[in-house]
Amino acid sequence: MVSRDPLDPDNFGKQNVGIYRMEVKGKRKLGLQPVPMHDIALHLHKAEERGEDLPIAIHVG
Repeated sequence: MVSRDPLDPDNFGKQNVGIYRMEVKGKRKLGLQPVPMHDIALHLHKAEERGEDLPIAIHVG
């Protein structure tokens, strides 16, 4: 999974690439339980504070 810091999305140094376990919750919905100290959790928290979705890219294979 790839995510970007929502406060500075153009800063390549603040991107996150990681392997995360996801659960299929529905046809267009996945679940993710990020560990609080991982970058994905920090990015998600910042997006939630702003009332925004967090765009991500999922790579399979």
